[in-house]
Amino acid sequence: MSKLIGSYIKPLFAAFSVAVFAAVMFYSWRALSIIFPDDLLGQIFGLLLFDMAALLWFGALVFLSVTIGEYVTASFGFMVGLLGSVGLIAIEVSISIGLVTESAIAKPLTYIFIVVMVGHVVLLYARHASGEEFTAEISRGIERAKILQKAERQAARMIEKNSDAVVAALAQSMAADALKYALTQRGGGNVLDLPALDVESEQPAASVQGGAAFQSFLSHLLNGFTAKEKKKYEAVASAVDPSPQPAQTSTLAAENAAPASGAKKGKK
Repeated sequence: MSKLIGSYIKPLFAAFSVAVFAAVMFYSWRALSIIFPDDLLGQIFGLLLFDMAALLWFGALVFLSVTIGEYVTASFGFMVGLLGSVGLIAIEVSISIGLVTESAIAKPLTYIFIVVMVGHVVLLYARHASGEEFTAEISRGIERAKILQKAERQAARMIEKNSDAVVAALAQSMAADALKYALTQRGGGNVLDLPALDVESEQPAASVQGGAAFQSFLSHLLNGFTAKEKKKYEAVASAVDPSPQPAQTSTLAAENAAPASGAKKGKK
């Protein structure tokens, strides 16, 4: 017997659910006709925002929600649709029994319609924004922002810590520019006119010492330059290098050796 009753209860309950939903839509339709008396499309959209919205938000809550944000927005959407439908039914029943008049309830009903429509729009945007893909992208964006912020702070600390090295590098660059200017100008482009000196046997050693001092000074100034910059500046500096070139040194040695050999022959 119980099985027989159970087999009939299921379709009867389904028919009851359809009848209740139809009654809700009927009274909502009559209430919406107060706002849209001659607008069929407006009444249809009103049913969508109130009665159908409650049903659809409930389906989204049960079958389509994955994240917490989706569950929350679907729950609020269901409550907005349900309360809106109950409000429309209450307004229609109140008008039917003469508690209120249509002219008195038209303005508040218009405000209710606007609030419910805006609420559904906001909830739809919130639901899409709280979806699984959007929340994952937002989380990745937040993590990237945190990493960039940490990198900026670390870079600022590194710059502050190595400020002395940065100043030294700038000083070397300024010294390089000054050296380049000093070696390339050479008195406004005029040829240096220096007095001639007698060449004696002891002068090459002094010249070599002066050249070594100049090379030491030059290497100290060029310290920290790249290989390419060193080549360029050394080529310019060779024009004013006081040290004798290998060919000049050999010539001076030959000239000094010639008198010495002649003196030896005279003694013999």
